[in-house]
Amino acid sequence: WIQPVMLAVGSGSGRVALLDPSSGEVRVETAGHLGPTLCVALSPDGGMVASAADDMTVCLWDAASGHAVRRLRRHDGRDGCKCERKRNRSCKAVGHSDVVTSVAFARDGRLATASLDASCLVWNASTGEVVGVVKHKDMRAVWSVAWASDGATLACGEEAGVWLFSPSGILRRRMRSAPPFPRVTFLA
Repeated sequence: WIQPVMLAVGSGSGRVALLDPSSGEVRVETAGHLGPTLCVALSPDGGMVASAADDMTVCLWDAASGHAVRRLRRHDGRDGCKCERKRNRSCKAVGHSDVVTSVAFARDGRLATASLDASCLVWNASTGEVVGVVKHKDMRAVWSVAWASDGATLACGEEAGVWLFSPSGILRRRMRSAPPFPRVTFLA
């Protein structure tokens, strides 16, 4: 167990705070979501915080200053994105089309997000580009996402069970829900 030096907390007001766990003192507080913050995650090095809300966005924050680094949201090239334009192609719609329910950092800094749109996305947190789309025709609204400790497997939890994928979206295994876990809402 490594003693944490900060704790990230999300609120129903759309705010995110970083707390000193020993004193409870608020070190940094941010505002960036238009709806309630549903989940938060600290990057492995503690330098970045990811938060997601029911406004269909993920915000990446500098943990030391609280300044927004980037906002990850659905876009189609008309809003000034540069994800495909730099390659002389028009941008395809990327990002979640519904509420983002979960965020998780891999050890190498990749960020996974889950959504009620029945998908999980893998993002390069440094550039904001989607580097993996995890989706299956039978997958329903995804409530939680987690990385295996080696970063080679992404778990997506939904009402019917847990789906295990490679970060590039190749299905490895599906585990259906059954008592005592009739619905998967959180993974770690």
